[in-house]
Amino acid sequence: MNETVKETVMDTVPTIRESEFQRTKRIGLCVFVKRLKYIRHIKSYGMIHYVSKKNQYALIYVEKEKEDEIISALEQQHFVLKVEPSKKDEIRLDYSEEKKGK
Repeated sequence: MNETVKETVMDTVPTIRESEFQRTKRIGLCVFVKRLKYIRHIKSYGMIHYVSKKNQYALIYVEKEKEDEIISALEQQHFVLKVEPSKKDEIRLDYSEEKKGK
């Protein structure tokens, strides 16, 4: 490829600045289902991250603002046994204060 062609292509590609990009707050939901064939119906509620074939559950990520709506909608589905939100926000991840005290 010619250098001039590369330059014109790079000029037309839009750049995304960090100020324009905002990270959405998400939360994980563990959705237990009766049969694994119903996993495909869960795709419309959020992004599927993991599916356990042995224990028949799916871990999905949804937006934090819509968490209550999605949980109530999932619990109304006939194939859902239970929905558990992630406890990651409740877990303390910084233990630096304990090390300083010793």
